[in-house]
Amino acid sequence: MTEEGCVYGRNPVLELLRSGGRRVDEIAVLAGARGPLAEVVALARRAGVKVSFRTRDQLSAIAGSDRHQGVVARVASAEYADLGALLQIPKVRGEAPFFLALDQVQDPRNSGSPRPPPVRRWERSSTSPWLGRLTSSARWKF
Repeated sequence: MTEEGCVYGRNPVLELLRSGGRRVDEIAVLAGARGPLAEVVALARRAGVKVSFRTRDQLSAIAGSDRHQGVVARVASAEYADLGALLQIPKVRGEAPFFLALDQVQDPRNSGSPRPPPVRRWERSSTSPWLGRLTSSARWKF
């Protein structure tokens, strides 16, 4: 789970360390914890992130919740880029620019997959060139 400036829970913190997307300032781990938390500590140390060992009450205070599963990461706030910097990325990579802008997305896990309408075509009748029917294909054409 995520609060302002912190990520807590074993899997969210592991994914944060593996992805390297946001800068992690510190990982606070339950003192004396073993098992899955050992992997969190190892990844954090490999990444050069400060690791501190705390009590359960201290972790709950940092996370603002008692559902921290023994680990809390303090992260830097998200960084934003201006439009000019975004437009330079495809040029530098030598790729065709492709951007998808979404507005008012309430739940990012439920965005679905934006698809164009199905391919429609006119099929002529074998008996008469003037007769036919409009068909719709289940395949998507991009």
